[in-house]
Amino acid sequence: MQAEPEDFFNLDKFEKVSDDILSLDDIPGITPNTDYWPEQPDATRVLYNDIFHFHPHIKINGQPGSGLLAHCHLRVLQSNDKSRAVSLVTELGSNPGQSVTNAAETIATLIIEQFSKDGLTPENTTFFERYTSASYKGRGREENFDLIKFSWHANNIAYEVDWKSSTNEAYAQAIKALGDSSNGKA
Repeated sequence: MQAEPEDFFNLDKFEKVSDDILSLDDIPGITPNTDYWPEQPDATRVLYNDIFHFHPHIKINGQPGSGLLAHCHLRVLQSNDKSRAVSLVTELGSNPGQSVTNAAETIATLIIEQFSKDGLTPENTTFFERYTSASYKGRGREENFDLIKFSWHANNIAYEVDWKSSTNEAYAQAIKALGDSSNGKA
C-alpha cells in the first residue's frame, strides 16, 4: 500500500512529519561535499543547509498527489537585507524518488512557500541545480550546474522551467552578489 503525501508532510506548514531521514548524517555513505560551496559573504545568512524532503506530486491548489517521497540537499542563502536569495538544489545518489530535475517546479514552489516568511519571493530568488558524480551513483558522469528560471503563477506556483548550463563559478558569483546587495554594491 502506497503512503499518501499527508503521511509525510503537514502540507499547511510544509513540515516534515516522517523521522526516516533527518539530515545528511543519517544517510549511510553520504558525506556533505562542501568543495563547491564558495565563501559566504559576511552580509548573508543561511536559511537552510540540509536534506530537503519533497513529494513530487503534493497537493498544490487542491490537486491530488501521488508518487514516492524524495529528498535532495538544499542550501538557501539570503542577503541580510532580504533583497536577494540563492537556492542550490543537489541531487543525492540516495534519492529514492523523482529527480530534482523532474521535480524542479515542485521544489521551487516548496522553497518559496517554506521561506516566504523570511522574504523569499520568485522575483528575488536565483535557483541553481547541481549534480555531482555521486548523484549518478558511479556511472562516470561529471558534475554539472544549471541555472534555472521559472515562470510563476500569481499564487507563487512554479511552471515552465528553463535550464541554462552553468558553473560553480557562476554559483559563487551569485553568492558574492548577495553580500554586495547587502553592502549597497548591487
